[in-house]
Amino acid sequence: MTRSAGVSVHFGAYSNYKGQYGTCRDAEWIKRQCNIKWNEYEAKAATFNPASFDANAIVQLAKQAGQKYIVITAKHHDGFAMWPTRVNRWNLRDHSGFTRDILRELKNAATANGIKLGVYYSIWDWHDPDFVSNFPAYVTKMTAQLQELVTSYDPAVLWFDGEWTESNPTNPWTAQNGEDLERFIRGISPQIITNNRVVKRRPVDGEFGTPEQSLASAPPSVQL
Repeated sequence: MTRSAGVSVHFGAYSNYKGQYGTCRDAEWIKRQCNIKWNEYEAKAATFNPASFDANAIVQLAKQAGQKYIVITAKHHDGFAMWPTRVNRWNLRDHSGFTRDILRELKNAATANGIKLGVYYSIWDWHDPDFVSNFPAYVTKMTAQLQELVTSYDPAVLWFDGEWTESNPTNPWTAQNGEDLERFIRGISPQIITNNRVVKRRPVDGEFGTPEQSLASAPPSVQL
């Protein structure tokens, strides 16, 4: 079996921060790890202006490195959507006033160069109050966003994250929730590939495992 190599692009409102919080953890966990207040985080996100984002440059670098697919963050744990979602205003267009659709740009560039596009989506959401107060309502909004992503950008991969038991905020995601979501995704796009974090990382979940900070004991069962 031939393995496929790919690259993951972590990019979001947290990219606005450049180490000004000292030794606390930076990057996509900075809101939580540095105890940034929501009013400050939202104000900083409103200034996010990724005008230098160059989809063609990213794709060319990936292609030159022999990569077969690119996975980009559509929504991380901070809940900030990197596409113009119609579900809420906590997104790059409505909150930051950035009118370009960078997911569309990357999709077009990847397709033109024979590279698959995947999107990362976090189940765990720090920002949406319904995640804590009305979880079924949150799940309804989450599935609406995922339908947007699948129907608008036709990703080859949905890379889920944030399915684990957690606090701050408490994560009520269950195996049943994950199984329901997996069926929902299959109903939209039968050929899409999902990782095992769509449910609870069990052997039967998704099409491939996602070991982190450790090596897998066997090669992947799916190739892109």
